[in-house]
Amino acid sequence: MLNIHIRRNSDGKRVVYCDDSEWDATREYMWAEGNYACDCNRSIFFSNATGNDDDCTDCGSDGFSVRICDEAGNEVYVDDNWPSIDGDLAHLQIERDKQ
Repeated sequence: MLNIHIRRNSDGKRVVYCDDSEWDATREYMWAEGNYACDCNRSIFFSNATGNDDDCTDCGSDGFSVRICDEAGNEVYVDDNWPSIDGDLAHLQIERDKQ
């Protein structure tokens, strides 16, 4: 079981897509360089996680970022453009200030 944390970079919205697969070299390739690295596919995973199956974006490589954890919560993959912990804390501060 993998928990795919997907961030839509345009607005910072994050969702978690659950995948029944195990992490291996094939999965790493798919998310880092293969079909799952493309925005068109990541937008489908993002939409499925929100329950909206209609959204699909054009191909690209900067519209979505992923952080993937195994079932135990260990990070097995993270995109270079996933926000750092400082970016995560700033994001949470902004959300708290909106309330």
